[in-house]
Amino acid sequence: MNMSGMSFSGLPPIDIPFRFFASAITFVVCLAFFVFFSGESLWLSRWYPSMLALTHGFTLGFITPVMMGALLQMLPVVGGIGVKNVGLLGRICHPLHFIGTGLLMWGFVCESSLQPIIKILAITCLTLSFSYYIFSISQVLWQYFNQRFSKNIISQNSTIIAISYSLLALFITLTLGIVLQSQSLGFSILQAANYDKSLTNTHALWGGLGWMALLILAVSLQVIPMFHVAPTFPKYSAKLIPFILFFTLSLVLVFPQGIEVLLSFLMMLFVLFNVTLLKVIWQRKRKIPDTTINCWRLAAVAIVLITLFYITPEHWLSADIRAKKSMLLTAVFIYFYLISIILGMLLKILPFLSYTHLQQRCLINFEAMNFLPNMHELLSKRSAKTLFYCHIFTGSTLLLTVLSPQFYWLFSLLLLIEFSLFFMIMLKTCKGYYHCSLKITQLENESVDIT
Repeated sequence: MNMSGMSFSGLPPIDIPFRFFASAITFVVCLAFFVFFSGESLWLSRWYPSMLALTHGFTLGFITPVMMGALLQMLPVVGGIGVKNVGLLGRICHPLHFIGTGLLMWGFVCESSLQPIIKILAITCLTLSFSYYIFSISQVLWQYFNQRFSKNIISQNSTIIAISYSLLALFITLTLGIVLQSQSLGFSILQAANYDKSLTNTHALWGGLGWMALLILAVSLQVIPMFHVAPTFPKYSAKLIPFILFFTLSLVLVFPQGIEVLLSFLMMLFVLFNVTLLKVIWQRKRKIPDTTINCWRLAAVAIVLITLFYITPEHWLSADIRAKKSMLLTAVFIYFYLISIILGMLLKILPFLSYTHLQQRCLINFEAMNFLPNMHELLSKRSAKTLFYCHIFTGSTLLLTVLSPQFYWLFSLLLLIEFSLFFMIMLKTCKGYYHCSLKITQLENESVDIT
């Protein structure tokens, strides 16, 4: 493992990121029941209320909180500066985010007179959560760049720069989401601009490619060389591609009518980056079987397939495929790209964070090193491999369900199995951490008694 340039002095308490991770996994378990009880009607259209609820369930209920928790842990390691009052941030943002996400899903499917109230509450909770989070992360980024400029350090960390782009994309995504929900409540903020459904597409693009995919790009620049002893990414992929991606997304705001052309270009850029990623992975020094590597490979292949499918001429596709093209693209992007990478990263992050926090305590008392487990004891390779195969089967049934909605029950069942297994894996990791932490505490107490 390559730890050069890493700083572990400003790590937040381990329960802060773990509460985001555990709640996100639990949320998907609940989504499995939502899919089952929604039935075939959920899959009628991308614009159907239940489908909008499900999409936001995956993006806001699982992907985003995992990223929020991981970023709180990653910034001190990469930038050397931790988030101020991170405990307070976790206690405020965590409940507000999940309450707001649940209310938003309810607001989509609710058909009673309570719908406006539910949506207003959802907007309020999510706005407060994201605003506090964005403000806190922005403070860290500002402090980082201010320190670098004050020392006349011209070169900047590519990961930090890409994180800055993704955070700004999150702010724009949130703003567009507020506008859309306000329109649904009768406050036509952009009615004069005649944005209609193009505003929804812009919101989805900024959220999917700007906030989520761009942050994944930023994280990959650091974690792949770090965890897999791989070479650093070339400068064009580490610095140039994130800038071009963000600039192109900005053009979507100015020229919404050209979204299809701009989207094609954005997808080509992601293909270029993921091809580079595969090359970096291939050049790693430790070429041993690894589930996380398989997750990165699966995601890279998914991006290539999405792009090929998107640029395929419409007349080459059957009528059924054309009708479901948008939903298929979204399903592959969310499940086989975003969730695959997050699954792979969590399989590394969960044991790594547990081990690192325990190791920091052991450095104070070297006798405690005897209690320190290795990362494979915290999360076994066999469990990770089983989860990866479950993920492939579940994703395959998702595509099957998009094309043939009568298989919705199979997708919901496999989704439940996959994320229940994921939750059990996390519990086992937490249990290993807790037992080791308890032994270290007992040793510390014995040392105090002796003195």
